[in-house]
Amino acid sequence: MMRIATLIYIFCFFSTNILLAQTPWPPVYEIKADTAVLEKFDAIYFQRLEDKEGKWTLADVTRQPLVDKFHSKGGKADGIDTNAIHTYWHRYRLKNIMTYPAKISLTAAVDYYDVFVKKTDSLWVQYNTGMARAWDNRDGLKMSGAGYIPLVLMPGEEITIYDRRERLRDTNYSMNPHFRSTEKIIKKEYVDYVHNEDRLYGSLQLTEAFMIGFMLVALFYNLIFFKIVRERSYLFFSLFLFFLCAIRMYNILDSYLQRESPLVVRYVVFISYSWAFIYFFLISFVRHFLKTFIHYKNWDRFLVAIAITWIAINTAGMLSSFYFPERFAGIMIVWKFFTTFIPLVLLITLLLFIRKKDKYTRLVLLGAFPMLFLYGVIGWFGDDFDKPLPIGFIKWLYGNNFRTVETLCIFWFVLFFSLILFMRYNIMRKENAQKQLDNERLAKEKEIEKSELIEQQKIQLEKDVAERTAELKQSLEDLKLSQSQLIQSEKMASLGELTAGIAHEIQNPLNFVNNFSEVSTELIDEMNAEIDKGNLGDAKEIANDLKQNLEKINHHGKRAGDIVKGM
Repeated sequence: MMRIATLIYIFCFFSTNILLAQTPWPPVYEIKADTAVLEKFDAIYFQRLEDKEGKWTLADVTRQPLVDKFHSKGGKADGIDTNAIHTYWHRYRLKNIMTYPAKISLTAAVDYYDVFVKKTDSLWVQYNTGMARAWDNRDGLKMSGAGYIPLVLMPGEEITIYDRRERLRDTNYSMNPHFRSTEKIIKKEYVDYVHNEDRLYGSLQLTEAFMIGFMLVALFYNLIFFKIVRERSYLFFSLFLFFLCAIRMYNILDSYLQRESPLVVRYVVFISYSWAFIYFFLISFVRHFLKTFIHYKNWDRFLVAIAITWIAINTAGMLSSFYFPERFAGIMIVWKFFTTFIPLVLLITLLLFIRKKDKYTRLVLLGAFPMLFLYGVIGWFGDDFDKPLPIGFIKWLYGNNFRTVETLCIFWFVLFFSLILFMRYNIMRKENAQKQLDNERLAKEKEIEKSELIEQQKIQLEKDVAERTAELKQSLEDLKLSQSQLIQSEKMASLGELTAGIAHEIQNPLNFVNNFSEVSTELIDEMNAEIDKGNLGDAKEIANDLKQNLEKINHHGKRAGDIVKGM
């Protein structure tokens, strides 16, 4: 049995070598130094193969027909479906041309990273690591992220490498093979990270902390202006800064929680959704600062539609990550497109105002161009170096310099716009002060006019009052005269009535007196006649009647006298 197994192994070994010899391989990448923090390969030094189902093994990809399907980056293999690819195979060769052993480490930011290494006249050796693999199932250096596969190449030694890369959510991703210095990794990931706490207090964290502090100062600075002038552009810029601070907290929290609270670090990813509000409020700020809704109404509607769409894409991405993970990859493709499309749209928006005779608009373009260009044009090309652009610059940028350039662009953007908004605030303050002076002057003029009008009205009123007073005096005199006449008339009327009453009252006793006088006269005549007749008795009776009449006359006379006395 041992002999049969040995024969099978020899057969497979020679068959594989024959196939390798028959397949056009890329040139060997020569290792000239093993001290680089990151050394990427150009596209000519490796080939790739799309694994649609993700089920191929090393034996599959090293034999016909798949061995001839490998192609250079940017190319395409015949008969291979390249849509929604989660798994890629790469093959390349490395050779140490130094005079001492090359200590390098292979890694890739993927969920599953399998490396197959074959030295001259030896068997394939497999190493497994990746971000989705448990630490117990990882080979090599078990560090944060995907981990590292350390290799040692002796002087002049050449190795052949196949690597399999799989991402569970992302599809059609672009990633060049590369290696790092093992000694630098150990120093950075262990010595600096564990002992020197470089991940907590390193240059990246200190830079992020500085940027967060700077942006928070700018945030409150603009909020104060918003409280004073109540212009929305200040509020939107402040909200943009707030969520930009949140996204800059990602690296700090990730490093800190990996060390202090590993169970919580998984939730740090939610900070990445701050991008939804970063671009939303940036668009809102540009719209209100440039007043596109006044100058370019149709373009403003387009900007509003993009802002709403961007929020919808991020919401869909977050929901799909929880409930529809199979659709997450497709949404992320749209998300990546919009992360570069929005800065380009904002650049176009700024260019629409370049001909305006407003110096602040041109200053806005100067301040926004570096960051928008970085996230737009350069962000679109990423590390795909096969595209016809200034390749050297993009390589330099996406080597170890992107974070530095990004920090400078953001710093320039925030500083420049804060200064512009401050200048604009000064102009608005002067305009408001001038407007206030004009209002005060206008109010004073109105007050003077009002005073003059009041003075004129006062003079006229005094004149009217004097005339009215004279009329009233005359009316009063007339009234007094009329009153006196009326009183006199009433007195005369009362006197007449009183006189008539008195006369009436006196007349009655007088009438009685007159009547009794006549009766008494008649009685005296009768008495004298009776006396002459000698009828003394009748004469006495008549005398008594006369006496009674005289008493009555006396009574009515006293009454008339009392009436006269009562007057």
